[in-house]
This record gives sequence, C-alpha cells and structure tokens, in this order.
Amino acid sequence: MAVLSVPITPIITACLGAGELPRLPELVGMLVLTLAILLIIAPAGAQAAPPAITDITAVPTEAGVEFVIKGSGDLEHRLLYYVNPSKIILELPGYTLDSGLKVPAVSGPGIQRVRLTQNQSGIKVAIDLYYPVPRSQVTVKKEPGGLRLVVPTLFEESRRIRVTPGVYYHQVTRGTPEGPIEINILELDPEVAQVKVETRLAQERTLGREPLSAITKRAGALAGINGSFFSSDGTPLGLYIQDGRLITEPILHRTALAVTEEGKLLITPFGFSGKVRLGEVELPVSGLNRQRYTDELIIYTPDRGETTETNSFGFELVIIDGKVAERVRGDAAIPRNGYVVSGHGKYKDILQGIEVGTPCTLQLETEPDWRRAKIRYAVGAGPQLVKNGQIQITADEESFKPDITQGKAPRSALGLTPSGKIVAVTVNGRKANISVGMTLEELAELMVELGCEQALNLDGGGSVTMVIRDRPLNMPSDGRERQVSSAILFIVNEDHKESF
Repeated sequence: MAVLSVPITPIITACLGAGELPRLPELVGMLVLTLAILLIIAPAGAQAAPPAITDITAVPTEAGVEFVIKGSGDLEHRLLYYVNPSKIILELPGYTLDSGLKVPAVSGPGIQRVRLTQNQSGIKVAIDLYYPVPRSQVTVKKEPGGLRLVVPTLFEESRRIRVTPGVYYHQVTRGTPEGPIEINILELDPEVAQVKVETRLAQERTLGREPLSAITKRAGALAGINGSFFSSDGTPLGLYIQDGRLITEPILHRTALAVTEEGKLLITPFGFSGKVRLGEVELPVSGLNRQRYTDELIIYTPDRGETTETNSFGFELVIIDGKVAERVRGDAAIPRNGYVVSGHGKYKDILQGIEVGTPCTLQLETEPDWRRAKIRYAVGAGPQLVKNGQIQITADEESFKPDITQGKAPRSALGLTPSGKIVAVTVNGRKANISVGMTLEELAELMVELGCEQALNLDGGGSVTMVIRDRPLNMPSDGRERQVSSAILFIVNEDHKESF
C-alpha cells in the first residue's frame, strides 16, 4: 500500500505566522483544513498500478492455433473480426503491456503475423490472417489467470441447397495445413429427379471450343460440368460418343464415362481398333476426327466440320455411298452422307494409288464394344480415381504425364454411389489464400468420402467449371470461364423452376 506523507508545520506557519502559538479554535480549524487537503491529494498519491498483460503464448492444436494470454485482473475483453483484410483483434481495455513482453512466434497455416499495440484506452492483440476463418469458431475462453483465444485455421464450413427435387448443391470450404480449399459438389438422385445424362460438343463439332455455360444453355440442361481433355484446336483427346455415334477414338486405354440407351452410367477404360478396306487393300485406322500426324491414317466424318482442316502433305479419298468419289491432296470437303480417308507418309503413297470408283468399307471397334453395350453417350478423361469403393488411381496405366498427376491443381471429377446417385465435383485451385487445389490422391479421397463406388478424373486446370442454371458456380483459375471442347450435361424435366 502507498503511504502519503504531508508535512503539517508549513501549513500552520502559513496560517498563523512565525512565532505565534495557536488557540484552540484556531487549532481545530487548521486540523480541518489539513484533513481536507489530505482528502484531495491522497487518492492521486495512493492509486494502484494499472493491470498488465504478462505473457502471450501461441500453442498449435489440431484445429489451428490457441493464444494463451496471462495477466492480472479480470481480463475484460472485446473480440472483433474483419474479413477484408482478414484479421482478428482482441481488445483489452485498461491494460498495459508488461515490460519485456515479446510478440509470440507463430508457425502454422493461416496466420500471417501477430501484432501488439498499446494506447491510452488499453492494448490490442491483432492477428493478421492469410484467409478468412469461420467467425462462429473463433472463441475466447476465460481460465485461471488469463484468457485462451481459439483461432481455427484448420476447419470445414459447408452449406447445402436444393436446386430441384432430387438435386442438391453443396459448397464446402476447408482450411488445411497447405491452405484453404473451395469445393463445389452437385449431387443428383436419378430416382427422384429423373435425370438424363448426356454429352455435348462445343459448337456441335470436334473443331470447336465454347464456354460450358453456353453449351448447357443451348442444350436446355439444368447443370453441367466440363468433360474431356482437348487439343489446341478443340478436338477431344480420347473417346467421345454422342447420340450413338463414335466421334473420336479412345486413346491409351484411358477411363471414360459412358451412358447407355437405358440411362445406365458406366465408368470404365476403353480400347480402340479400326480398319478400312479399299478394293483389295486393307489398312489400319489410326484415329477418328482428329489432327493427322506422321504416318497416320485418319477417318473424318461430318462431326469434324465442313472440311478435314488438313495440310497438303498427305492425300485424301472422299467416300460416298461406299465408293471413292474424289481424290484430294488435302483439306477435303466432308460429305454429309460419307466420310474422308486421309493418309500421311506411307499411307499417302498407298492412297494415291486408289482410283475413283473403288469400293470402300470401314470397320471401327471399341473395347468394350459401344454398339453391343448400346452406349449412347461417352466422354473419355481419366485416370480412374475409385474402383469398387477403394482408391485406385490408374495414372501410370493410362500414361498420364506429371502435369496431370503431380501437385495441387484445380480438379473436376464425377462419381457414382452404390445407390445410383451421381456426384459431380469441382475444386478451385491456383489461388493462394483462397483455394490451393487438390492432388489426385486428395481428390480420390474426397470422392470416397462422398460415398462414391466408382469415380474418374475429368479435365482440370483452367477448364474446371460447374454450371447450374446457366451460371458458373466455381472460380475458374483463369479468372473467367475457359472455352472447353465438351461437356457432361444433366437434363431434368422440371414442373417448375425453383429459385436457386
């Protein structure tokens, strides 16, 4: 306790003058005056020191970081939360910082730095975040001798919205040790929604690209997700079947999504073989409706477009009604009721020896056989992610390169549950402190978590797009919708449109 010492003699001398002795009434008056002076000045002299914060420690936990704050007094506080920029501020009115108190070092995801400031009203503990965390999970707990501030940098937030009966959209945000991840999930129950799954080409031909939202709108689809990988000219890379027509061939025995005439969905790898017979000459077919490379024989149908778009280094035969109708050096017009046989290198030399009028037959096969399986739609992508409910990534078997298989990236996937539900997923990526993306392994784990028995990877990166009612719902890594070559569409006959 502080002791206040006030000398009385100077006060008496000031009142009576030097050498005079006080009479009783004067003495009483002087004592009252002295007590009054003491009452005025005593509180200032005896005031206790303000409460202080003596220690702040950052403790990593399974959910993020907890800040343990030690100090004297009741530690009354106020918690503030800001989104842009993301930060948490803990105000401690009337408190001071103990001398020598250091800012705690933080090693963990989500937290950029910790700042301590002091002014006349008290102190502030400011925690700058790399990304927002759930406000409802930021808490302050009182404990003996201090406070515990909980900052959940490892978290999950989700919301579920009904799009139409049997169709639900989920938006999920997760905080992970590598950063945040944003996930979009479309769940469709064919038993309730009577969903039809179809594939569509951009601009209705192999040589074309178009935003997914434009493809879904033209088809009148409720929703859609991007489909196959594609080359720079828009040609799908791998199997593509639409309305029962084989439009591009499977490559490297990669996994595809197929839809039968009865609406059954299959996720399985496909192989390809083909041959063309020109009179007595039989030649193997290299591919269908795609760019022609060295020493290849390619078949072009009207699904390619108006012409083959080939150069003059090959030779082409136009086939109409099963016979050679025209011989062309390159970029032949594709007949609506026929096809074009285009060869380069050794096949160019052979085709140059075939005359007009020569009979021609074409045989194209897939394994499994798309005709026998009555497959109406199919889109190739890969690798497979889940088989029989277990993670099984077939990247090596399907000869995918590291740009697809390695690292975190924006991802798309489609899966099937044992009950027949369809699960379409997009994961935003390549956006630091917003969404870092997923590896193939993490994507496979997510599909299993969502109950998928079978699942395959679709084209990723900037192509990743999910559209519902003509509106993109994810955040493309390009900053805008990329033009893609193909789409997987979900068509639902609605009695009335809901407000999604």
